[in-house]
Amino acid sequence: MSRRKDSTCPCPRCGVNQVAPGQSYCRECRKAYNRDWFREERRCSRCGIAEASQNHCYCEKCLTEHGREWRRAHPRPPAPPRLPKPPKPFWSSRVRTWRDKFKEKVRQCPQCGVAPVVRGGSYCRACHAAQTLERYHANGGHAGLSERTRRLSNVRSTARRARRLGKLQPETCECCGTAKVEMHHDDYTQPLQVRWLCKRCHVDLHMLE
Repeated sequence: MSRRKDSTCPCPRCGVNQVAPGQSYCRECRKAYNRDWFREERRCSRCGIAEASQNHCYCEKCLTEHGREWRRAHPRPPAPPRLPKPPKPFWSSRVRTWRDKFKEKVRQCPQCGVAPVVRGGSYCRACHAAQTLERYHANGGHAGLSERTRRLSNVRSTARRARRLGKLQPETCECCGTAKVEMHHDDYTQPLQVRWLCKRCHVDLHMLE
């Protein structure tokens, strides 16, 4: 007789604990049953000779044969035909030649003398970040900012923290559908109401404002 899923009754094995809805034994008896089932010597249900492997009802040999039979009965569908590669643009070889020719003329950072200079800058990325941080602390840090800049910084920090904690889930760009997006605030009095825009659409929006 089947037991209703919403009914509870004493465990038929120990007679003490209550059986959870939809189960046959209580929690402790189920653990003991599974432990005893794994410990006892079990024979392969296919050949009946060898010992069954752990977590399976077949031995290793029968398990391998069963897998081969299943793969023969369920062949893998043929792969779709590969599309021909698009032709390379005519300027790719010229760009590669120019890069190889002027690779050794890349300027090194005048401060550390190791890393190359960032395109359009005067220092490498690490030295530029160090100088920016030093200038920030020299001007008083966060307290040295204006009231408006400090308020906008606090709002952006709150939104970044909410995104890191999972309260804000990033979406695709609402203009072009790009997956790599940034947060934009239309109203800085509401830190958690943001619009998801890619870098290019974000810059274009601020150019229009």
